[in-house]
Amino acid sequence: MAQLGRTRRAEGVLRQTLLRTPDDFTSRTRLGELLMQQGRHVEAETELRRATTGAPRLTRAWTGLGLALGHLGRSAEAVAAHRRAVTGAPDDLGARLQLAVALTKAQDLA
Repeated sequence: MAQLGRTRRAEGVLRQTLLRTPDDFTSRTRLGELLMQQGRHVEAETELRRATTGAPRLTRAWTGLGLALGHLGRSAEAVAAHRRAVTGAPDDLGARLQLAVALTKAQDLA
């Protein structure tokens, strides 16, 4: 129960931040990640798409978008988002790992 309260407070803080500074794409990415943790994948996708549109070099946003799309069963789009993350940060092992996972899932579904 305490965790739920902290999550709601964090979401409120992020939303207030974005009302003041809508171009804060790091906060937008964090909001997307928080929504994803709550299983709110459609909302997460919306926020993460805004982040990737506004800050196309933000690797974390692309990785988050790939994860959200994967949860929504959109494997091809998830792979594409993860590829963008890796293209932007080829040395980011986390991004590479998420791409490998997305490729494996897409192959399993084919």
